[in-house]
Amino acid sequence: MSVAGGAKRASSCQPVVASYPLTPTFAWKLGLKLREVSDLPLRYGTLFRTRLFLDAPVDPPMSYSLGQEPGFIGHTRYWEVEKAASCR
Repeated sequence: MSVAGGAKRASSCQPVVASYPLTPTFAWKLGLKLREVSDLPLRYGTLFRTRLFLDAPVDPPMSYSLGQEPGFIGHTRYWEVEKAASCR
């Protein structure tokens, strides 16, 4: 979270979208209610993509992208955080 500017910055644009198995983890780490973290593709908000294994593709897939101008606010080799253009 620190690479993305901390939990407050990463979750400042709602809703937060993450892979279904990780929605409870992201809600807890970001101090959000479970209903504030979705696994459905949205055109706005903050999208967390993760790799559960080093060579695996990111999940949710790139088809979940948050619009025409994705804005990556942080990434490592295992995860990336994207914000919709309206949230930057």
